[in-house]
Amino acid sequence: MNYTWPVKAAALSTSLAFSATSSAGWLNSHMEIYPDCTEALTLLSSELLDLTPNGELFIVMADPKSEGMDAILALRHGFHGSIFDIDILNDNLPLEDQTVQFTGTLVRRDANIPERVLGGSGGDSFFFVVRLTAGNFLLHPDSFDHSGFAVCEALLEDMA
Repeated sequence: MNYTWPVKAAALSTSLAFSATSSAGWLNSHMEIYPDCTEALTLLSSELLDLTPNGELFIVMADPKSEGMDAILALRHGFHGSIFDIDILNDNLPLEDQTVQFTGTLVRRDANIPERVLGGSGGDSFFFVVRLTAGNFLLHPDSFDHSGFAVCEALLEDMA
């Protein structure tokens, strides 16, 4: 018999019962902004695509009608969406030929307890903030080789 689901349900029920966990932010996903956390840099999209595993990047627009936490958080912080190296929804826009400006800002997204327990999230993640012609987007670091981009100590300490 699989006991995983009852254990997860019990953990979620327990955390919902205590308002302290909610007020501490454990039940609320949130983003922390780190300005000047990496070097500001401007690349052509073709140069960025050369750093990707498969030579493709896809733009996932944050839909204001969406109830998804990622869209809500992105829009709340003024981001127009995210960029990944996989076509998450199978209808996302490929990154067109344009200038990609790394703003120097990084964003840490903290997963909440339900995301970690029920959704299998690994926890915190971070994104590069890039400016495209359509606005500011969050670029997932696993989507390209970011080894040449130094990250500030404050973010690394908070991720540990």
